[in-house]
Amino acid sequence: MRSLLRSPFLLFTFFVFYALVFPMSTSAAVNTTLQTPIEIQMIPEVPAPNANVLLQTQNVAGKDTALYTWTVNGRVVEQGAGRDRITITAGAIGVRTTVSVSVSMSGGAVETRTRTILPGELDLVWEGNTYTPPFYLGKPLATGDSTVTIAAFPNLVVSGARVGASSLVYQWFVNNSQTPYRSGRGLSSITLSPPLFNSPFSVRAVASTQDGTVAVQQSVVIAPQEPEILFYEKHPLLGTLFNVSLVNPFQLLEDEVTFRIFPLFVVDPTKTLYSWEVAGDAVTADNSGRELTLRKTGAGSGNFLIDTSLETPNSLYERASARARIIF
Repeated sequence: MRSLLRSPFLLFTFFVFYALVFPMSTSAAVNTTLQTPIEIQMIPEVPAPNANVLLQTQNVAGKDTALYTWTVNGRVVEQGAGRDRITITAGAIGVRTTVSVSVSMSGGAVETRTRTILPGELDLVWEGNTYTPPFYLGKPLATGDSTVTIAAFPNLVVSGARVGASSLVYQWFVNNSQTPYRSGRGLSSITLSPPLFNSPFSVRAVASTQDGTVAVQQSVVIAPQEPEILFYEKHPLLGTLFNVSLVNPFQLLEDEVTFRIFPLFVVDPTKTLYSWEVAGDAVTADNSGRELTLRKTGAGSGNFLIDTSLETPNSLYERASARARIIF
């Protein structure tokens, strides 16, 4: 037998005979599985409670002729050739929804994939690390020279229990970057400088369980502001009247009045410099340039303008001005 197989013609005849009698099963083996494992893409990737969610298959060869069977929590909701996507409504916070799809190809290959939706909430709260006067009702806003702190407050329920914020893994993205600006377990707040100085920027936070199976996300756009100047009247007995800023125009009813100005949204008010003009003439103010006293002399009536400005040395954006009209 060994000597016969040394002949090329006999070797070829033997191979053809073997192939006919014992057909190879390679093609059948290829058809039993898909060439590339299918995936389910979910839009949005992290659904909010009660939000519409689009689920569609990826990596399906001949997707228009493949037979799809979609089930939601074990119930068939869509099936047929080319039905490669469905839209469903996510549940409330902590309500789990399981979506599966089985894809059958003409060659007999079948694959099944499953995605789980478990909605939660994530609130982002931010404030600029800037100065505001006493009793100011608004929050400190960021400027091009300041930093801003953003804190995340997740509401994520898994298996009926709320997940502690400190046990979640946080990823922080700035201006929709694909690479996290910061990430880590328990990193529920960050402090950063505006990346483009005084231009608006976005911050997105993703909080997920440690195994990565459940996540919530939220984003916010922060627009840095310019500093401002607030006028207050300083009463001889009551002190600075922080309950209301100066009404413009201001009616001078007494013979003497003292105005005090406060900066709004500066990083360090102790480094800010002030200047004043009364009716176009430069004047010197008291209390580090923040207080100006006016006294009415003689008879008659009229009006004039008070101009004040502030700036912080070595600062790009900490400049502001204000004007008030005084009627007497």
